[in-house]
Amino acid sequence: MKERPILYSAPMVLAKLRGIKTQTRRLVKRQPSPEITHPGTLVNSKGEWQFCWMKGPGKDIDDDEIVGDFFRCPYGVPGDRLWGKETWAYWGGNEYLYQREPGAVQYRATHHSDLRASDYCRMMGKPDGDDGWRPSIFMPRWASRILDDIVHIRLERLHDISEEDAIAEGARGPQPHYAGGEISEIGPNTFRDGYRELWEEINGAGSWDANPWVWVIETKKAANAQERAA
Repeated sequence: MKERPILYSAPMVLAKLRGIKTQTRRLVKRQPSPEITHPGTLVNSKGEWQFCWMKGPGKDIDDDEIVGDFFRCPYGVPGDRLWGKETWAYWGGNEYLYQREPGAVQYRATHHSDLRASDYCRMMGKPDGDDGWRPSIFMPRWASRILDDIVHIRLERLHDISEEDAIAEGARGPQPHYAGGEISEIGPNTFRDGYRELWEEINGAGSWDANPWVWVIETKKAANAQERAA
């Protein structure tokens, strides 16, 4: 079993903490040529999952043409683990002792303190404009509060996401709104629409229309995941 880091935005962190996010889609870094019709999957003699790009009318590696070499998902294989990175902060004291101080790490997604950035900067001796929050990319393993086991991995087009998958992604959906005794719906019309909005918020305008190939990673909370909701 291997552990690898993965970045999460604040809405996805909250969905993870609520236990409703069991899927994550990540852009395939090197998109295949337009002739590709579907991916192929196999498990080799070592039990490792491998993928390949294929073209043809079928869905079987033995029937269609393999385009290029076999490759593996950069996020791991079923049985591996992913630990989440998110925006965080050292909060007072000696940062080199924080691994032994459970309450010394703050998480931006669930930060409820009334301490203003200017007060924090003055307290920590930081320059003006530095509110102490550190990008998720810099989060060390020990500070992470999200740990998941990979259950399944597949490749698919972004637009293939179903309504059920969008819910499993933690996307925002229609919300009931009460006005004048009447119930109306606000927000996206569907959870799939909510996921489209989220994808474009993260990847930029027009990224949804491009309909790229994505990794679909299904996970479940690791049995020994650390409970840290600060």
